[in-house]
Amino acid sequence: MRSLCLVILMMLAIHMPSSAAQTDEQTVVTLTIGQQTYQLTERPRLSQVYQLAQLPAATYWPATRLVSQAKQQEIRTEQTAVVNDLIAMSAYYRDFGEYDVAESLRQLAAQVRQWPLVGAENVGITLVEERSDMQPGYSYERPSLFSSAADTSRSIQHNPLLPAGSYQLLYPPSSTTDIPWRVVGMTQTGQVQIQPYNASLSVRQVLQAQHVFSRYQQLAHVVLVDLTGQLSEVPVAYYNQTGLVAPYGALLFVEVPSEWLVDRYQGLNERLRALVRYWNPIS
Repeated sequence: MRSLCLVILMMLAIHMPSSAAQTDEQTVVTLTIGQQTYQLTERPRLSQVYQLAQLPAATYWPATRLVSQAKQQEIRTEQTAVVNDLIAMSAYYRDFGEYDVAESLRQLAAQVRQWPLVGAENVGITLVEERSDMQPGYSYERPSLFSSAADTSRSIQHNPLLPAGSYQLLYPPSSTTDIPWRVVGMTQTGQVQIQPYNASLSVRQVLQAQHVFSRYQQLAHVVLVDLTGQLSEVPVAYYNQTGLVAPYGALLFVEVPSEWLVDRYQGLNERLRALVRYWNPIS
């Protein structure tokens, strides 16, 4: 299991909206945790968010998300735009009598409209031990949508200072902040399938259990989104599959076939990839 990072440090002046002792101080950050909203007069470090949430430091909780109002608006705007383009592409194929393609795209548009996307910010750092373009034994770090309390005091880069704005901390509704022990699969029509996580199953085997190949016999790869928010393209055809195990909490997305993408919509799969990484893992 990879080491995943988070943060804990400095305490700031906190003012509750209903009982602020000094009303003349300007709010810099608004932070909502559960049913409680805090008005902060100074920019907090990420550590304070977790301290206020009282998340147990020793618990592994990668399903947390720190959602900013600005990022949420950005995601919602793009989600609506992608839905509209899928509907337009569906109409295009319907006009040419390609009714099966048109219906698949219509169904995908309906599903994308309902995707539980959240405007999560990169707040943590993930340590990756090796990479295909590096010599064995090397490691590098990359941004993550979550971090872990155990690593919060290691360095200042693991404890970022939040920009001014409004935020909401999302985490599993469990006192132990359990990990979602499951794998989520999505077909070309956007249909969501959820199955319990099994460490012995490869990505291809998960897709077989979800009967994906019975519908898409020529499927060569899927997009895997892990809990850090990172994307990877995983080969899954019988002739090129790597046996990669599907990680817990992962989301597997079957993209729109490239032959369906007319000139105007060539970048649609890249836009779907960019959206699906913001899937809320506790939804």
